[in-house]
Amino acid sequence: MCFLRIPALFGMSFLILAANAIQAQEVVLRVEGLEPQTRVLNLGQLLALRHQRVQESRTLGIAGARTENVVTGSMTGVLLADVLKAAGFEKLDRHAQRASAIVAIADDGYQAAFSWAEVFLNESGTGMLVLWERDGLTLKAAEGPLALIALKDARPGPRHVKRLVALRIVTGGR
Repeated sequence: MCFLRIPALFGMSFLILAANAIQAQEVVLRVEGLEPQTRVLNLGQLLALRHQRVQESRTLGIAGARTENVVTGSMTGVLLADVLKAAGFEKLDRHAQRASAIVAIADDGYQAAFSWAEVFLNESGTGMLVLWERDGLTLKAAEGPLALIALKDARPGPRHVKRLVALRIVTGGR
């Protein structure tokens, strides 16, 4: 982290956390498999896309008793489909699009796969988000600076890609 010291005003000095400004310059997401070359989207380009803010909630209750959904926080990001469109996915031949899979890759090599139909045709696609923020703050180092989550999965954990660095498009042949 980096701190900036602001000159004293009325005998007081102020520290400003500059990590967000530095982090924004370094955050990139590679989109591989699109011709003619890998596309790189920086945080500014992701922020320019239509944001989604999703409320996180947990169901509380005991089996057989009344249950209640309690809001526990929020996440901000952009739909995976919108990221793919911004990278030029729609320029692929329509047959190549339909026979493709999207592999999300973390910086430690962890991978999770998504089909074209899941992302673009099913209700599940409306819950696939590339995140950069939780509860109004940038993601913690253990999860970010970018992450991908599939909120509509019955068990979202296996396809929660923390420290997301790349999306690889794998197209099937005819």
